Amino acid sequence: MSGPGGPHGEAGGLLVELLGDKLVTAEREEVDVQSLCSRVSMVGLLFGCGMSAPCLQELAGLTDFYRNTRDRLEIVLISSDPDHKKWQLFIKDMPWLALPYQEKHRKLKLWNKYRISNIPSLIFIEASTGKIVCRNGLLLIKDDPEGLEFPWGPKPFCEVISGPLIRNNGQSQESCTLEGSYVGIYFSAHWCPPCRSLTRVLVESYRKIKESGQKFEIVLVSADRSEESFKQYFSEMPWLAVPYSDEARRSRLNRLYGIQGIPNLIILDPKGEVITRQGRVEVLHDVDCKEFPWHPKPVVELTDLNAVQLNEGPCLVLFVDFHYVLRRELVLNLWKMCWLYSTSFSEIQEKKQ
Repeated sequence: MSGPGGPHGEAGGLLVELLGDKLVTAEREEVDVQSLCSRVSMVGLLFGCGMSAPCLQELAGLTDFYRNTRDRLEIVLISSDPDHKKWQLFIKDMPWLALPYQEKHRKLKLWNKYRISNIPSLIFIEASTGKIVCRNGLLLIKDDPEGLEFPWGPKPFCEVISGPLIRNNGQSQESCTLEGSYVGIYFSAHWCPPCRSLTRVLVESYRKIKESGQKFEIVLVSADRSEESFKQYFSEMPWLAVPYSDEARRSRLNRLYGIQGIPNLIILDPKGEVITRQGRVEVLHDVDCKEFPWHPKPVVELTDLNAVQLNEGPCLVLFVDFHYVLRRELVLNLWKMCWLYSTSFSEIQEKKQ
């Protein structure tokens, strides 16, 4: 048994910082957060609301999953219910734990920390480190309803994408042909108007990059609601796609990159490592593809297109009044400061993980 300074004590401290000292059961019994680490290795943070129909629909499958895996993980509800009675009704049949209703400030911090944009959302974290294991926990449960693949460590892109890919003329090729190329993983669907708008631009970008001699390929991961819709949409595209019938592989790719909305374009280097998750922004901003493969810059001009990046981590915004002449040296020094700040922050995050 570990003491306060032992591994369980340190890990428990991380969870206490995140969730507070106490959680509650549906029967209103209090549970010490500090004790969770001695019992489980993973915690699922469930963001939801009792007034949301999708949240209520997901509970049945989640309950079965929890009963199969509760010896290895714990789930904690972080509810956005507006009043205490609705919150009580929401949790009354839940077998897992919940953040107390009165912890409103902590709930808000958690929603902001994990950038929750839709509900229900389930994020799995390591109990000992707080490191995110999976952002799309609900997709994970659909893929592995009995928890047989626990603890769901990250897999390399080449393993997740493994299998046949198709072109719109019916030809098929193995995913291993992507090796040595830059790859764009395109999460999109015909029913989504912003997706269709992006696709038109992306077709031109794809052509320009290929004509420049770069080894580049795009793989569509469809979110269409029928195979007929997929085929109609895919007929406009000159690149590859995961077969619509391979729902498991499409789901694993969504899970791998934590996709929570479409359109989304992830750009990978020839080793399968992420260069940028903001491929959509880059394609729309750099229509001539002169800056491909779009490595992130330490300093960018803030626009409507890239403003979404403000939600992805600490940012330093510099407001400049162009009515006055600014010395070039001053601007360069400010840019250098921004770069040092972003580099230092990245190193700190890597050490934490």
